[in-house]
Amino acid sequence: MPTNEKTYTFRASEDLAPRTREAFRTWRDLLQEDDNVVGGAALRDAMTAFCLAVARRARALDQLDNQSALFRATFELFVDATEKAVEDLAFVRAYEEWAQADEEGTAVRGGALAAAADRWRDE
Repeated sequence: MPTNEKTYTFRASEDLAPRTREAFRTWRDLLQEDDNVVGGAALRDAMTAFCLAVARRARALDQLDNQSALFRATFELFVDATEKAVEDLAFVRAYEEWAQADEEGTAVRGGALAAAADRWRDE
């Protein structure tokens, strides 16, 4: 079935092309089942963050009459939402590391308090 093709041109910031490449790389990495990438939970978190970012900006896309502006806004939305998802994942990972370190710290403090209580009782 033949389709009509149309060339879209729009002005965008200079960094849109590398940011777009990075966004596609990010989703490729998240979708691959590779040991270097966190498993299904990270993908679910990224998808949730992406969908929320799209939902927040979707209304603005309804108001665009120019097809080039719509295409640019869609591209920017994809890139921005991907960057937000990556940022959210970084915060989740940092929190998980902190929580693990805090659990270890709590165990150490609990052991020290127990040892001090034993010494106090002995005196």
